[in-house]
Amino acid sequence: WLRRIYLGAAVLFALTFLVEAWRGGLDLFVQRPLFVLFALVLIFLETLVRLGRVARGDHTAPMLRASPRADGDPDHFLRRSTRDNFRELFGGKIADAELEHHVARQANMGNAKMRAHGVELHDGIAVLLHGLKQRGVKLAVATAAERSNAEWTLNALGIREFFDAIVTDQDVENGKPAPDVYREAVRRLGLAANNCAAMEDSATGIRAAQGAGLRVIGVVTTHARIELEQAGADWIVNSASELDADAVIRFIEKERLETGD
Repeated sequence: WLRRIYLGAAVLFALTFLVEAWRGGLDLFVQRPLFVLFALVLIFLETLVRLGRVARGDHTAPMLRASPRADGDPDHFLRRSTRDNFRELFGGKIADAELEHHVARQANMGNAKMRAHGVELHDGIAVLLHGLKQRGVKLAVATAAERSNAEWTLNALGIREFFDAIVTDQDVENGKPAPDVYREAVRRLGLAANNCAAMEDSATGIRAAQGAGLRVIGVVTTHARIELEQAGADWIVNSASELDADAVIRFIEKERLETGD
């Protein structure tokens, strides 16, 4: 609302200035102190607008630039890590400290939304995790989420105890779709990639897992089945409830048989 007031006042000021200049010359600022006061009010309003933008964390917005590669491709940023997206939007000219500030701010916004609306497990996940853990299968999370959000979500869902390792973008040099998070997860589990499988619901995650040498089970959630197929998922299910621990183990063992390990 401050910006609307400011713009309206600026237009009024400009029109009045032109009219007075036409009538009496450009010495009106000297002759009419009220006009000077009006100009000072405009400057004050603009200052308030700028301070409001800074308080909201919007002060860097003018520095952002459109991405030519995103034109005509609405999923461009969905296929990249949060940090890579910010680097692109800032034209690569952003200090590490400022980058982390923006990433943390986005993570906090996401966390606030999750706390407000709550989180819940997809059908079949709890049963599958219990079954795999009972059979001695090691489990890890390899996620593009910030660590604070990943930990909060797992604890809120009551499944943190099932995982032997949690790897986020913060733990590796490159986030998804680069394979770094999966390579690090496999390393922390102390296993070979062909002794592991990934469960993913996005094309970005599928590419990351396959790049690390894992076979992938694609689960249809927010992304269409065709997207998972095009990304190259080895096995696609419409819901995690279609999976059971024994089937997942057979899926992993098939890879071992095919590679001879």
